[in-house]
Amino acid sequence: MKLVMLTSELSRRFGDKKALELIKDAGFDGYDYSMFDNVNDSIFNNDNYVEYAKNLRELSEQLNLPCLQAHAPSPLMRTIDQVLPLEPIFLRSIEVASILGCKIIVIHPGSFLTAKENKIHIYDKLLPYAQKLGVTIATENMFKWKEGMEEIETEPSACGTAKDFVEHIDLINHPNFTACLDIGHAEMVNCEGAVKIIKELGGDRLKALHVHDNDLFHDDHTTPFVGKINWVEVTRALKEIGYKGHFTFENSNFLKGFPNELIPQCLKLMEQSGRYLIKLIED
Repeated sequence: MKLVMLTSELSRRFGDKKALELIKDAGFDGYDYSMFDNVNDSIFNNDNYVEYAKNLRELSEQLNLPCLQAHAPSPLMRTIDQVLPLEPIFLRSIEVASILGCKIIVIHPGSFLTAKENKIHIYDKLLPYAQKLGVTIATENMFKWKEGMEEIETEPSACGTAKDFVEHIDLINHPNFTACLDIGHAEMVNCEGAVKIIKELGGDRLKALHVHDNDLFHDDHTTPFVGKINWVEVTRALKEIGYKGHFTFENSNFLKGFPNELIPQCLKLMEQSGRYLIKLIED
């Protein structure tokens, strides 16, 4: 199992090149190219984005640090009208992932849409292109704040329950489509918990992870063992289903309070905790 670190906060601070160097120096096996901001000038507002991505691929090869996962931009998608204009952004994200040599990219479902609506309006449009380029799209479990209860009470939304997650995967039923379990989202208040979703998805559907910790209430995106998630139970469930995907951190909020000079030490702590968790799964 490969240990993967996302680029997001590192790239915002230092740029993509330095981000990859820091991830490599910390001992990770690969990186997640995190295209969270669709205003990223390097990719989405740049006519030379192909050349930029090729140069990044060349650097990653020099570092022997492959792009093992990617994440498309994730703007708010509550309605079909909000989803439709995003198709070109998602298509470019898939293209960039392919140029980087990445085989799996996470593209969120519309949070308030049904499995059928997400199939028709998002994934059916993207999957032929992804298949052509040899990229697998992973959908992810989402949550929403209850109306009038923002920052007080959450509830699961698209793919947010085991039943709905399974429905998305089985309805779309495509060789280039799979599940990415966001462990932090699954552990938020009123959500079903990562263990139940892992067991319901099983090893045939679950091929990717977003690993981060929280206080069992907020979407903290901090590093494991800082929050309250029971990592013994989570890793045991992953072991039981024979999980074979990568172990991808999405924990960069942990870095935000630290000065640049301490980021290498923070990354090394993350790397060591990731190795510990992988050992629990594989032993």
